[in-house]
Amino acid sequence: MTSASATSGDLAYPADWEDEDRMHFLLGSFPPTAASSSLSLEEQKVQFWSSLIHSVSRATRRPVFSVREIAERLQWRGQTPSCLKQVLDVMRQRRQLCLIQDLLESANEQGWLSWGAGILSSPVKWVWRKHQPPIHFMDIVYVDTQLLKDAADSVLNQLQSMVEFRNTDQVVSGDKLKSVSLEVVESSAAEAVELELVRRGKVRCRTFNGQKIIKFCMTGDHLPVNVTDMDLHILSIKETIADLETHTSSLAKRTARMKKEARNHLQQKHRELALSYLRRGRGAQQKLVSKAAMLANVEDILHQIQMAETNALVLEAYQKVEMC
Repeated sequence: MTSASATSGDLAYPADWEDEDRMHFLLGSFPPTAASSSLSLEEQKVQFWSSLIHSVSRATRRPVFSVREIAERLQWRGQTPSCLKQVLDVMRQRRQLCLIQDLLESANEQGWLSWGAGILSSPVKWVWRKHQPPIHFMDIVYVDTQLLKDAADSVLNQLQSMVEFRNTDQVVSGDKLKSVSLEVVESSAAEAVELELVRRGKVRCRTFNGQKIIKFCMTGDHLPVNVTDMDLHILSIKETIADLETHTSSLAKRTARMKKEARNHLQQKHRELALSYLRRGRGAQQKLVSKAAMLANVEDILHQIQMAETNALVLEAYQKVEMC
């Protein structure tokens, strides 16, 4: 592709975009013959449009797109490339693109659909609708394979960077995985990132109380081990800590607010109201002390699990939570 001279948002179009004669040629269908000169002309179109398709996908953070969506982005002065179908076919043959069905089938070989079908909720309709090819060409959904791989690698790297203790930090909720994915791709592609990670064996998954649980591998690991019951318990402990932190923060604010109201009413000689707010403040303070003690206790147990060198010590620490 020649150097860019036209831009649209974050997308830079090639210099040919401003060359009317050149664009009329590039928008045309493939040559009808298989002569060497025709193949050369065909390859020019493939290189131009495939490069632009990759650029569009990257600029829009959408490694997953329908033919209709990409056709709209590739329009030149209202014209859609007549060779688009052939270009997409060539890109698929070269494994630059794959159909969404191909990704689904590949991930299913790793067991993704067996655990995911009943719990995945998303506005994205193509994931479960596309088990069979769509009737209309414009509704076919493609995946930019390299861009999806790069996105999945980025998500995995972010997850790995969050790990401080391998005993406790390699397991996250499905919601956490999705939130990290949304930092890398648009929402329409978040599920495809999950599929790609599963397809490549970078994550293992399990459901617990209707929630999707993800265990990811670390650098140097061949494959992540399966999500164990202990992993579920550890995630439950971390969620308990998060809940207690929320409660203690809320109670601390409530306590401070009650004390402030009591002082204000006392200054205004509203003695009964001041006493009422003082009593409510003391009640909130007592709850705060209780919740803070629980939080400190559970955090200490989590720390013991993080420091444990054997599974037996991990189990012993977890049993302390059950007794709390």
